[in-house]
Amino acid sequence: MIRFLLFFTISLSLASAVLAFLTKEKATQLNDKLASTSQLLGVSKNENSKLKEEKKSDTAKLDELGGVVQQSKDELEKMRTAVSASEAEMAKLKTVVQTAEAKAVDLEKKLAEKPAPAPVAMPDPATEQLVASLKADLEKARQTASEEQQKVALKLQQAEAKMSQMAPKPVVASGKNGDSKQPLSGEVVAYNEGWNFVVVNLGDKQGVTPESKLLIQRSGKILARLEITDVQPKFVTAGIVYTPGISSRERVRPGDVVLFAPKVELESEAERGGFNVSNLFPKGATSQ
Repeated sequence: MIRFLLFFTISLSLASAVLAFLTKEKATQLNDKLASTSQLLGVSKNENSKLKEEKKSDTAKLDELGGVVQQSKDELEKMRTAVSASEAEMAKLKTVVQTAEAKAVDLEKKLAEKPAPAPVAMPDPATEQLVASLKADLEKARQTASEEQQKVALKLQQAEAKMSQMAPKPVVASGKNGDSKQPLSGEVVAYNEGWNFVVVNLGDKQGVTPESKLLIQRSGKILARLEITDVQPKFVTAGIVYTPGISSRERVRPGDVVLFAPKVELESEAERGGFNVSNLFPKGATSQ
């Protein structure tokens, strides 16, 4: 019996020790978990604080953007108001112009019906303004035309100077018996597409006159005839009349051959587009 009690006591002590060890181990694990949970809770609090700060910043930015949008809306409304005012003013001006035009028509009718001088009336300010505007536009157009004429004159002077330096050499095509009446050939030295004219290095020294017939030729094909507008000793200026059916690639350009036959009628053949250079000019006159 004593042995049994002793064995039971020892077993109970061992069980208590094992249970105490297990309880301590469990408590240690729980403490570790609690510490980890506390750390995570601290991190979450920090993240939550950061999110709150970011939310405040985003809210401030949204408020700022809202202010900008509102300012833009106000500016847009002002612009719309200004546009409406401009349209109203334009409508008023149109009405004034229409009234002035109606008065002008009525005045013309009255003048046509009554040739006798009418009593001098007070000038209408709107009419005077319209007349002044038309005069200003006319003066501007005249000035633009004068400037263009000056540009053309300058280009002609430059072309003349260039041709003087180039010492143009028109070619005389000689016949079998040295006939001096064979046609001459020169070339286009300047071309203005806007004004549709060319400068050719043939002049009155070669017998060219305002009535002379000049043809522009390239690769044996007649591209256009020239209407001479000015004759100088060493060059002429002329307008271009293209042969029907000429494409944009066959437009005149500097270097094209110009044929001159003083006593041969070329106009009708060039206009029909059936002109054959080899039948009219000898080979020497068309090859350069």
